[in-house]
Amino acid sequence: MKLLLASLLLLAPAFATSDWYDRAETRRAQAEARRERMEEVRENRRAWNEDRRERIEARREAHREAVEANRQAMRERAEARREERQSRAEERRAAGESRRAFRYF
Repeated sequence: MKLLLASLLLLAPAFATSDWYDRAETRRAQAEARRERMEEVRENRRAWNEDRRERIEARREAHREAVEANRQAMRERAEARREERQSRAEERRAAGESRRAFRYF
């Protein structure tokens, strides 16, 4: 009986399942898949942030160009007003001189 029990104890591991090894392999595969998913999420986030930065920079550039165009238009309008004032002042001077010249003749 003792011999039978001893042989059973010695042979039982030989016929036992190796599920523990398969479970370890499964855990390793799951951990690898999890790492890959995390890396993919990081890469997607990095790409999204880069696209966001580019969109913001494009928006800033468009705003900067619009502001500069408005400034240029304001400068041109101010220049046109100044030239108009100068031409009216010259016309008034010329009209005044012609009236004075007419009076003296």
